[in-house]
Amino acid sequence: MKAQLLSKHQPNDAVAFGGGEQKQAGDLLRDAAIIAAQLPNATADSRVLLVFQRDRYHFAAAMLAALYRGHRVHITPSHRRDQVMAISTALSPVAVLHDTTVGVPMRVDLLLAGAHEPQHPLSMKDLCDEAGAVVLHDPKTSQAGPSLSLAHWIAHTQQLLSVTPWPERCHVLCTLAPGHSLGLLLGVLAPLCSGGAMLRDLHPDPEELAALLASTHHAALVTGPRTLKRLARQTSKGLAQTQHIFVAGQVSTDAERQPNVVEFLMRHPSGPIAHRSSPTSRAFAPCPNVRMEQQGDAMTLQVIGHPHPVRTNDRIAWHDDGSFDLISDAEHALEVKGTRVDLAALERALTMVAGVAEVAAVGIDASDAKAARVLIACAAPISLANLKPAPLPNSRRTQTCCSMNCCV
Repeated sequence: MKAQLLSKHQPNDAVAFGGGEQKQAGDLLRDAAIIAAQLPNATADSRVLLVFQRDRYHFAAAMLAALYRGHRVHITPSHRRDQVMAISTALSPVAVLHDTTVGVPMRVDLLLAGAHEPQHPLSMKDLCDEAGAVVLHDPKTSQAGPSLSLAHWIAHTQQLLSVTPWPERCHVLCTLAPGHSLGLLLGVLAPLCSGGAMLRDLHPDPEELAALLASTHHAALVTGPRTLKRLARQTSKGLAQTQHIFVAGQVSTDAERQPNVVEFLMRHPSGPIAHRSSPTSRAFAPCPNVRMEQQGDAMTLQVIGHPHPVRTNDRIAWHDDGSFDLISDAEHALEVKGTRVDLAALERALTMVAGVAEVAAVGIDASDAKAARVLIACAAPISLANLKPAPLPNSRRTQTCCSMNCCV
């Protein structure tokens, strides 16, 4: 089976926009061929490291070039210097393709500037299942994930498009880096598979993104929960005009769960495991390439084509139609004023206090725009089942409500 990238594009169809210059499918094939000509021959375990902080189109051209030459492509989760150096030292890549200003060789925009027309533009027919592989790195540990073929990533992309309302030939506004699994799947591969075009700017500022949302029709926005929250405050009209919004995670308020929002449950290094889109339903539908099994307080995930299962601490409740409710969240943590708080650790610490029987720690969205999130820990000397509902405290002082000591 051949890879299906650009199968719905004509040579003059747009594949990238923004960044001062629109790029067409023919440009992408030509630029990928120019970059490929500068790369060494592949060996059995040769690696090419991609470090991009500005241009998603240049990233796509570099990735296709390295795969075309048969190298294994490693993508950094960020362009932080310490993280890039750690990954590069561990890999010893044959080349580093980048768009940074650090001064190391093979900066993509310089390779393409003034380059001669290649004798043989790259053809998508040359990118078969055996062509190279793509590896993502964990953003926390920098450890390399599994080496997965280009065909695996494309198949995963097509499965996501088949179960979500992805618009054909749309302009995709993505705020997630290509080193993020959903940033690679929907920010890069989805437009190349569906006849669409990608936003070139890897890190658009909020004002630029708001202007694009207001001016670009039939667009798909791919983003994270925090960026969506900022955009909701800045350009609610632009979000309403956006045909579909795809979020890497769960939105925090019902006000953000509009009919055009699709939430993805991110628990696996190769991408989402489930999705939901109805604002009236809390149930998730598993992605078609994922097998899920609840085992006590843990959940085992097996993605078709992925070599190893993944275990999480999620607890779910199945419905008869195959969907499920998320009872408890594996990522029982939140960020308050830039500090990541482990709610489970906080609850364990509070239960050690004399006289405390049960504890619940939660984060709520503050009504005050200056404080996006407030941490509340409630310690009860009696069982929570015996408590009557009461309003949450509205100040930062220790208060008593329903026999519970609520520390805000």
